[in-house]
Amino acid sequence: MHTENVIEGRANLWLAIDPKGFVGEKTFDAAWWLRDPPAEGSDSHSVLSQRLERLVEMLDLDRERTLAWARASATVLVAARVSAFMHWDALRHAECARVLKALQ
Repeated sequence: MHTENVIEGRANLWLAIDPKGFVGEKTFDAAWWLRDPPAEGSDSHSVLSQRLERLVEMLDLDRERTLAWARASATVLVAARVSAFMHWDALRHAECARVLKALQ
C-alpha cells in the first residue's frame, strides 16, 4: 500500500483502495510511507523525522530497519524515475533520499 492508494471516503473517513496482502517484513511497507516526499515548501527533515517516529511508535517497528528500508526504496525509486525520463519526479525523490540518509 502507498499514499496514492488511500483516498478520502464518505463522512471524511479514509478509504484504502486496491489493497494487497503481503508476506514479509513489516518494515518494508512502512518504509514506502516514510519515503514519500513531503509537500513542497515544507521542512523535509522535520516532516520525515516526525513521520519516522510516528510509524515506529504506532506500528511497533524497529527504527533502524525501517529507516534502512526507506533509504533503499527511495534510492531505487530515484533510479526508476530517471530511467523513465521523469526527471522532475526524480528530483523530488532524490531530495527525500538525501534527507533520509541524514536522519540518525
